[in-house]
Amino acid sequence: MEDRQEHLDQRWRALVPAMITECAGGAVYCWSMWSTPMLRNVGVVAASPADWTLGELQPVFSCMALSLGVATATLGPWIDRVGPRTASVAGAAAWTGALVGGGVAVHLESLPLLYAAYGGLGGIAWALLYLPPVSTTMKWFPDRRGLAAGLTLSSFGVGAALAPGFIDTAITFHQHLPTFVGAASAVDLSTLADGSQAVASGEWQGSRAVVATAADLAKSGFASAPAGVYLLGSGSSGLAGGMATVGVGLGALGALGASNMTLPPAQWQPAGFAAGDATADSGATAATATATRQFPLLWTTVFGFATGGLALISSSKLLMTDIFSGALPGVVTPALATGFVAALGTASAVGRFGWAAASDELGRRNTYFAFTAAVPVMALAPTLAHYTVEAAGAAAAEGAAPPVW
Repeated sequence: MEDRQEHLDQRWRALVPAMITECAGGAVYCWSMWSTPMLRNVGVVAASPADWTLGELQPVFSCMALSLGVATATLGPWIDRVGPRTASVAGAAAWTGALVGGGVAVHLESLPLLYAAYGGLGGIAWALLYLPPVSTTMKWFPDRRGLAAGLTLSSFGVGAALAPGFIDTAITFHQHLPTFVGAASAVDLSTLADGSQAVASGEWQGSRAVVATAADLAKSGFASAPAGVYLLGSGSSGLAGGMATVGVGLGALGALGASNMTLPPAQWQPAGFAAGDATADSGATAATATATRQFPLLWTTVFGFATGGLALISSSKLLMTDIFSGALPGVVTPALATGFVAALGTASAVGRFGWAAASDELGRRNTYFAFTAAVPVMALAPTLAHYTVEAAGAAAAEGAAPPVW
């Protein structure tokens, strides 16, 4: 009895390192915290013709998600062979490599390297930090698999909620303002063949420059700086150093959790749990499971829900700054945009735990049916966004207060 009680206590303790590992991986949802300032990485205070475009950057996250899918489908046997601890430590190392490599790509202005590091290696890290902790805790809780998965995966959402503040602080620490030339009206500028601008006379003659408005400076985190002309190459967006700093920190956190994960003893079961319980593993092999009629249906369901969620999550900060900041400049500040990303992570954490735990009582199929309530909400999102922008513009034109949601 004492041995069984010790194992029961141990299974709750086993949740902690698994949750820490998931927390480190949750930052993958914060791509928009990196991609938004990447749009002005060269210009720093405003986008320049030399900067990457949104069309070039947004597919990086799609590449990461694709890499996750490939890694998930192919690395399962290897994870089973080496164990969750080794697999997750490898994931933590890959996550550090993805972020540090992304920082190097930003510094070198190499888009292919960014795709390879953050998009490719980052997807592998995502898989290795996401799957092994969940499978480990579910082995400890064969009687409450939904609860175990919910507790573990909620930490992924917690990581997504905490990471924006960490990322913002790291970027701010490493960034510095470019050299100020003067007000736009006082500086003689010429337009070059590639569309960039250069100072045409004076001390900085021939130097490339960018013109930043007050709105540009507010978005880039230099709200107190004067609007005007700034020299290209004289400042720093803080991205390269910020990505390296965050990469080392999250990698260390993931490795700490992963190195302390443990599996239950062979043939272990909690008291009162029968091997034939409906919540236990069916014992079906991967080949058998994928050949069933349910598999493509389940795959399609997960694909549909994930596509909608990841589309919002991967562009959340950009959505706030590019859509709503113009309509509500006094409300949508950089701090609010960062807070919105964190709020999505918090909602993800609550939903992951709540729905997973509820599925033990509702059943997995009924829980997925309940998820369909999100479909009309997602479908109405563009309409609500357009309405807010139009209503704010109309209110501004009439001198009234903008709508508050």
